[in-house]
Amino acid sequence: MSNPKVQGTVAKTIVVLFGLAIAGVSLACMLGTLGGDDTVRCGGLEMEEGDKCVYVNSGGSNSYEEQADANSRGDWLFIVGGACGILTGLAITVAGLIVSSAELAPGGERAARRGQRGTEGERSGEVGR
Repeated sequence: MSNPKVQGTVAKTIVVLFGLAIAGVSLACMLGTLGGDDTVRCGGLEMEEGDKCVYVNSGGSNSYEEQADANSRGDWLFIVGGACGILTGLAITVAGLIVSSAELAPGGERAARRGQRGTEGERSGEVGR
């Protein structure tokens, strides 16, 4: 059986790396959106003034200007989503750094303290009666 303290340290490292990975991927998505070009696209194809974007499934269509607005809204969703992802990743990372390794070990520090104190019935001698 492995040392619980070592297992707690490994778990803490995994939590911190997981938080950093979430923050990093979110940052990359956000920066990718900010650094994108301003071309208006419909179904992955570049549109020009006067083009219409026709949605085959719904039967609707957008003019060049309407599609430019729709693309802009999508960009803002990536920016807001990226910011939320960065904050979530950083919160997980900070939580991983704050919590002690013993609490992340199997059973945790609190469980070990509960086991030492016992339940109210065990302390009063009423267990098994």
